[in-house]
Amino acid sequence: MNAAGEFLPPMLIFKCSISNDIFKKVSPSNTVFGYSQNGWLTSGLFVQWLEHFIKCTKVEKSDQKQILLLLDGHSTHIENLEAIQLARDYGIIMLSFPNYTTHRLQPLDRLFLKSLKRNYNEVASTWLRLNPGTVIEQANITELFGNAYLRSVHTEIAINGFRATGLWPCDRNVIGEEDFVAFIAIVEQSHQESAETTDTSVIP
Repeated sequence: MNAAGEFLPPMLIFKCSISNDIFKKVSPSNTVFGYSQNGWLTSGLFVQWLEHFIKCTKVEKSDQKQILLLLDGHSTHIENLEAIQLARDYGIIMLSFPNYTTHRLQPLDRLFLKSLKRNYNEVASTWLRLNPGTVIEQANITELFGNAYLRSVHTEIAINGFRATGLWPCDRNVIGEEDFVAFIAIVEQSHQESAETTDTSVIP
């Protein structure tokens, strides 16, 4: 989503080795599907998503910087040469948040994902009541997710998500130092442990 309140069609990743059309049942329009052995994001799947992003935003190849793409620091984002080159070709600046800060700085985390989780739980609970004695399987996921997703895709959620982080409109006073106490403590501990394990002996 962007600060203007617009949303891109989602990407769903399933734990599966090959494509299965049953997963595409009643999915949100233009949803992209990915598959991996463990159901997690891979470098290749992120490139697939980035191509989807380029297509949906209609950005064209250019040396000019056209789009700022905010990401977390997952290795599939920041250690992915193919994705970095693809972004560079289309004038996309990929900026990752520092570790342990997305709970405050990531607009999706602040509002949209909370709404999506709440709506998905409600949709799933209703489905279970209407289908007693059954369980939710992979084949049901896209339909349930689609219903929850459409309930959560609102202009106000996107706009307020960016506002709550101080990213847009830009406001450095939205977040105080106390919001990153845990992050600072982790970094300091990491530096201390690194210093303690460093061999400082002098060889004559």
